[in-house]
Amino acid sequence: MAEFDDSDRPIIVSETGHPTHEGFWWMPPSSYPQQARYVVRNHLILAALGIRRIFWYAFQDEGTDPKNAEHNFGIVDWYGNPKPAYHAYRNMTRVLSDATCEGFLAGLQAPAYGVQCRLAEGFITVVWDSAGRGELELAEGCEIQRVVGLMGEERPLPILREGRRVLPIDENPRYLFSPAPIRFAAQRRLDPPI
Repeated sequence: MAEFDDSDRPIIVSETGHPTHEGFWWMPPSSYPQQARYVVRNHLILAALGIRRIFWYAFQDEGTDPKNAEHNFGIVDWYGNPKPAYHAYRNMTRVLSDATCEGFLAGLQAPAYGVQCRLAEGFITVVWDSAGRGELELAEGCEIQRVVGLMGEERPLPILREGRRVLPIDENPRYLFSPAPIRFAAQRRLDPPI
């Protein structure tokens, strides 16, 4: 796009979603908890890549057949009842509504991911382990003031272990509030080990 002087044109992603169906389809089914974390992680990854508009498929389930994936993409069910993904997405939009996404956090290796967002005063860094559980060791001088979980619940601050501050992570995104950008000195896989 830059080569053709078109780099200001926004890239748009449409029809991204995770169905909560049973059975076989070309896309594997997601459980309700998986859909909740995938919807948030998908949005954060796309935002970190510079995608300016993301259209979900779909807000509401299109039917009631649990074996039909097309009936189960919604973050609310056919009857309008919110699925966990609705609450996770609502929490993400509340937490990050005043933030500007700056991109991926440098220094983390997959399956650990981090996305840094800037506030008028401070930062929110969202971290998760895409394949299980792990730990992130904070770099010297980094301060985390608050940790909020996937559904908006308060989570524990990093623990002190042998003079180092360590933050446990898992597949659910955690929102880390800090006065300055977060840096991690090390990461470690817990389950399953690589």
